[in-house]
Amino acid sequence: MGGEYFRQAGLTGQGIRIAVFDAGFPGVDTHPAFEHIRQNIIATYDFTRDSENVFRGHWHGTAVLSNIAGKMGDIPLGFATDAEFLLAITEVRTEPEWEEEAWLRAVKWAYEHGAHIISSSVGYWKHRFFPENMDGQTSLVARAAQMAAEKGILVINAAGNAGNSPWRVIVTPADVETVLTVGGIDPNTQLVSNFSSFGPTADGRRKPNVVANSTTVVAMPRRRRPFRVADGTSFAAPLVAGFAAAVWQANPELTAMDIFRLIEQSSELYPHYDYAHGHGVPNARNLNRTLTDISGTFEIIEDDDNIRIKISDEISPKLGTSNVFRLYYHLRAESGLLREYAVVEVFQREALVIPKSRLEGIKQISVHFLGYTQTHEVH
Repeated sequence: MGGEYFRQAGLTGQGIRIAVFDAGFPGVDTHPAFEHIRQNIIATYDFTRDSENVFRGHWHGTAVLSNIAGKMGDIPLGFATDAEFLLAITEVRTEPEWEEEAWLRAVKWAYEHGAHIISSSVGYWKHRFFPENMDGQTSLVARAAQMAAEKGILVINAAGNAGNSPWRVIVTPADVETVLTVGGIDPNTQLVSNFSSFGPTADGRRKPNVVANSTTVVAMPRRRRPFRVADGTSFAAPLVAGFAAAVWQANPELTAMDIFRLIEQSSELYPHYDYAHGHGVPNARNLNRTLTDISGTFEIIEDDDNIRIKISDEISPKLGTSNVFRLYYHLRAESGLLREYAVVEVFQREALVIPKSRLEGIKQISVHFLGYTQTHEVH
């Protein structure tokens, strides 16, 4: 994610206040991973017990917070090691009906305490909803997230871990248009994790927005095992929350939605998109780029029978080496929905051939390869 750019620029989230909604923060008051931020914890509240003690409950919130601002010795586990924090318990891991109301109350509390960002790695789905309810409007928590955005808070939420289940789709409140929804990629392959929930939303909108590593090192409230590796989009979302804090520190004049768009535009695949990877992984090195700086790495050729993707003369000699070259493409239907999207490894100059017999009802093809994106209207 280009963290070295932030470090060189001295961007550590200073002056940005992040509210973290989760199931508990045990050990945050004692664990060495949080020693440097304890004085920056501005307020705490447990909305499940009406108490200010949040240093209890499930370890999940502790792990999430560590991927925003924790340290393992001198090694940062997130980007916002100097941010300020509001810690809220909003769930009890059994998903009773009142949890959504607790999330709503936490939004009001976060706003009153000056939050710039809400980082939420919770999601509601099969226990009380159907997939067709994931429309960004039906659930109470979706309406609460929309309210937070209208008040100028950047809401960042995990996409959910339903990708390898029959449910499959984004969970609420990640289904809200103004929520920056974060899916997960496998850090070994840099492709979508099999458990990461997919888009689109029930009403056909593009989600997730971006992705980040969903296998991370997190802090744990255990003396014998203070750190471990954890999996889930829950840990991708806080990486992006810390990233957002560093971006906002550098651009304090911007609004929450400005930061939302800037993060999307910094992502590795932008302006290309698919329902698994969104716009890709945000990268600090791309924050000041212009898309016109990127030269063509391929061409799209249409003939009577096929559409062919050919790699440029400059890149072709490098194919077939030990490097992995991946090409992303999607086929957009006249309805605006993506009918097909995929990632293919490229070994030869003619990287992809799509027979026109497969393109009935397809309006546009988008292709992304080595930082360059081109769209082509199908004739």
